[in-house]
Amino acid sequence: MPESGARTLVNTLLQLGVTNLFTLSGNQILSIYDAIIDTPLRLIHTRHEAAAVHMADAWGRATENPGVALVTAGPGHCNTISALYVARMAESPLVLLSGHCAQSDIGTGAFQEMDQVAIAAPVCKASWIMTHPNRIREDLEYAFYLARNGRPGPVHISIPSDILGLPLSDSNPDSSKTPVAPSPNKINKTDRSTVLSKLRSAKKPLVLTGPSMSRDRRWSQVQKFSRLANIPALPMDSPRGVNDPWLREASTCLNQADVVLLLNKKLDFSMQFGQAPAFDSNCEFIVVDSEINSFTINQNINVKRIDADPELALASLISQLEEPLTSNTTWNEELQLLRNRLPESWKSFQTSSSPLHPMGICSVLDPLIRDHSVFVCDGGEFGQWIQAGLDRTHRLINGPSGAIGGAVSMGLAAKLSDPEKTVFVFSGDGAFGFHIMEFDTAIRYNIPVIAIVGNDSRWNAEHVLQMKHYGDTRTIGCELLPSRYDKLVQSLGGFGASVNNLEDLETALRDAIDSKLPACVNVSIEGRAAPVFS
Repeated sequence: MPESGARTLVNTLLQLGVTNLFTLSGNQILSIYDAIIDTPLRLIHTRHEAAAVHMADAWGRATENPGVALVTAGPGHCNTISALYVARMAESPLVLLSGHCAQSDIGTGAFQEMDQVAIAAPVCKASWIMTHPNRIREDLEYAFYLARNGRPGPVHISIPSDILGLPLSDSNPDSSKTPVAPSPNKINKTDRSTVLSKLRSAKKPLVLTGPSMSRDRRWSQVQKFSRLANIPALPMDSPRGVNDPWLREASTCLNQADVVLLLNKKLDFSMQFGQAPAFDSNCEFIVVDSEINSFTINQNINVKRIDADPELALASLISQLEEPLTSNTTWNEELQLLRNRLPESWKSFQTSSSPLHPMGICSVLDPLIRDHSVFVCDGGEFGQWIQAGLDRTHRLINGPSGAIGGAVSMGLAAKLSDPEKTVFVFSGDGAFGFHIMEFDTAIRYNIPVIAIVGNDSRWNAEHVLQMKHYGDTRTIGCELLPSRYDKLVQSLGGFGASVNNLEDLETALRDAIDSKLPACVNVSIEGRAAPVFS
């Protein structure tokens, strides 16, 4: 008997190396669920479609292989859009598969019929509807290629329910509809010589990387180039950009750079569009980007555009380095020192007792978080303090989208991707409320992550902005209850603890780790504005 479309889809996912499918069930995808029975593919069944995409996003960032989310049609598909935007801005490789009304019913007003391709297209690298069961394997392979290559990002395919039910046939689908996978552009010799020449003649050159170039394999190559060329390199993967507290006092030196090499990093809002005061008005930018023609660059600054895959370009540049490009070791050492050093003024914050200053949480957690740990960070001002105070290689943040609420979901996928690591999830109380029911998912699948909730009983980022723009007598709509989020997690079957002072925090965290359960430590904190250095 010929294999059904649903069975072909499942087998193809397995052949592509997919082990976990992040999903929420629905009418149009039940045939895929049925086809998964008795296969090694594991369903991680979430409580919200956005959570499934956040998990696929985290999986893609953690493993560099596309995570896969599977949702139903109509409202289920629409629930993924914000999470897709987070992944797109974070340059995270993932594939979203959405159920769809039957192909034979399109245009008839079928149940949950809508133009899902058009809805997803603005927040994906590519979005299309599958047209034939014989295209399932080809479409999935192409989606995986697109998701991980060039500037990584999400790819969406809508799959009509009748295609999943039909058997594969001997007839071939229209080959004209077969997309051609683009080959990555290599940097040419002229552009390579230009880059090396400009960096060599610079007095204070600097390398800044976008989100995908700031992770794992690609970041290791950036660090190698930085060492060989004697040029400092910094990741730029935060929505606060040049004011990212993670940069610490290094952010005050960006305007000293005279040549900046940008690797898959747009000259966008996070870079203040390359303008003063963030950068010197005479600074020269070299933008190496795999999608150089997909965005506009401010014409009032000095820019050299290079259409090339940054990873391949970096390998080519490294191959030509026989000696450092600059002898200015002071610049490199100064920038790294300012990035790595905690300001002296923060020491007093670390002893704040009740309610705790966010830096107090960092001082207790720092010895607990080792290289075998991952920390996932979310939320507004609280999240910025945590990113500034804790410095670890393995981290996942909300990224340039500035969206909040995905941390719990992302933490679960991070744990699944490497079960031996301890995963700490940091979230402000506002952000924590978005997907708190994913602790139900964590408990059902025995995924022990430890969430530390900074509870200041308000939407503090907006509160800070209101005070800045309108005055402290005109704050409105930011109040939250001092809720016991730990008790909610306890009620679901996890571990919970509430902390009001510094002395009890370490005990609560160690108890959370020892419980080996999904855990929530609810910490009463001061409502502090995030640190700003520049």
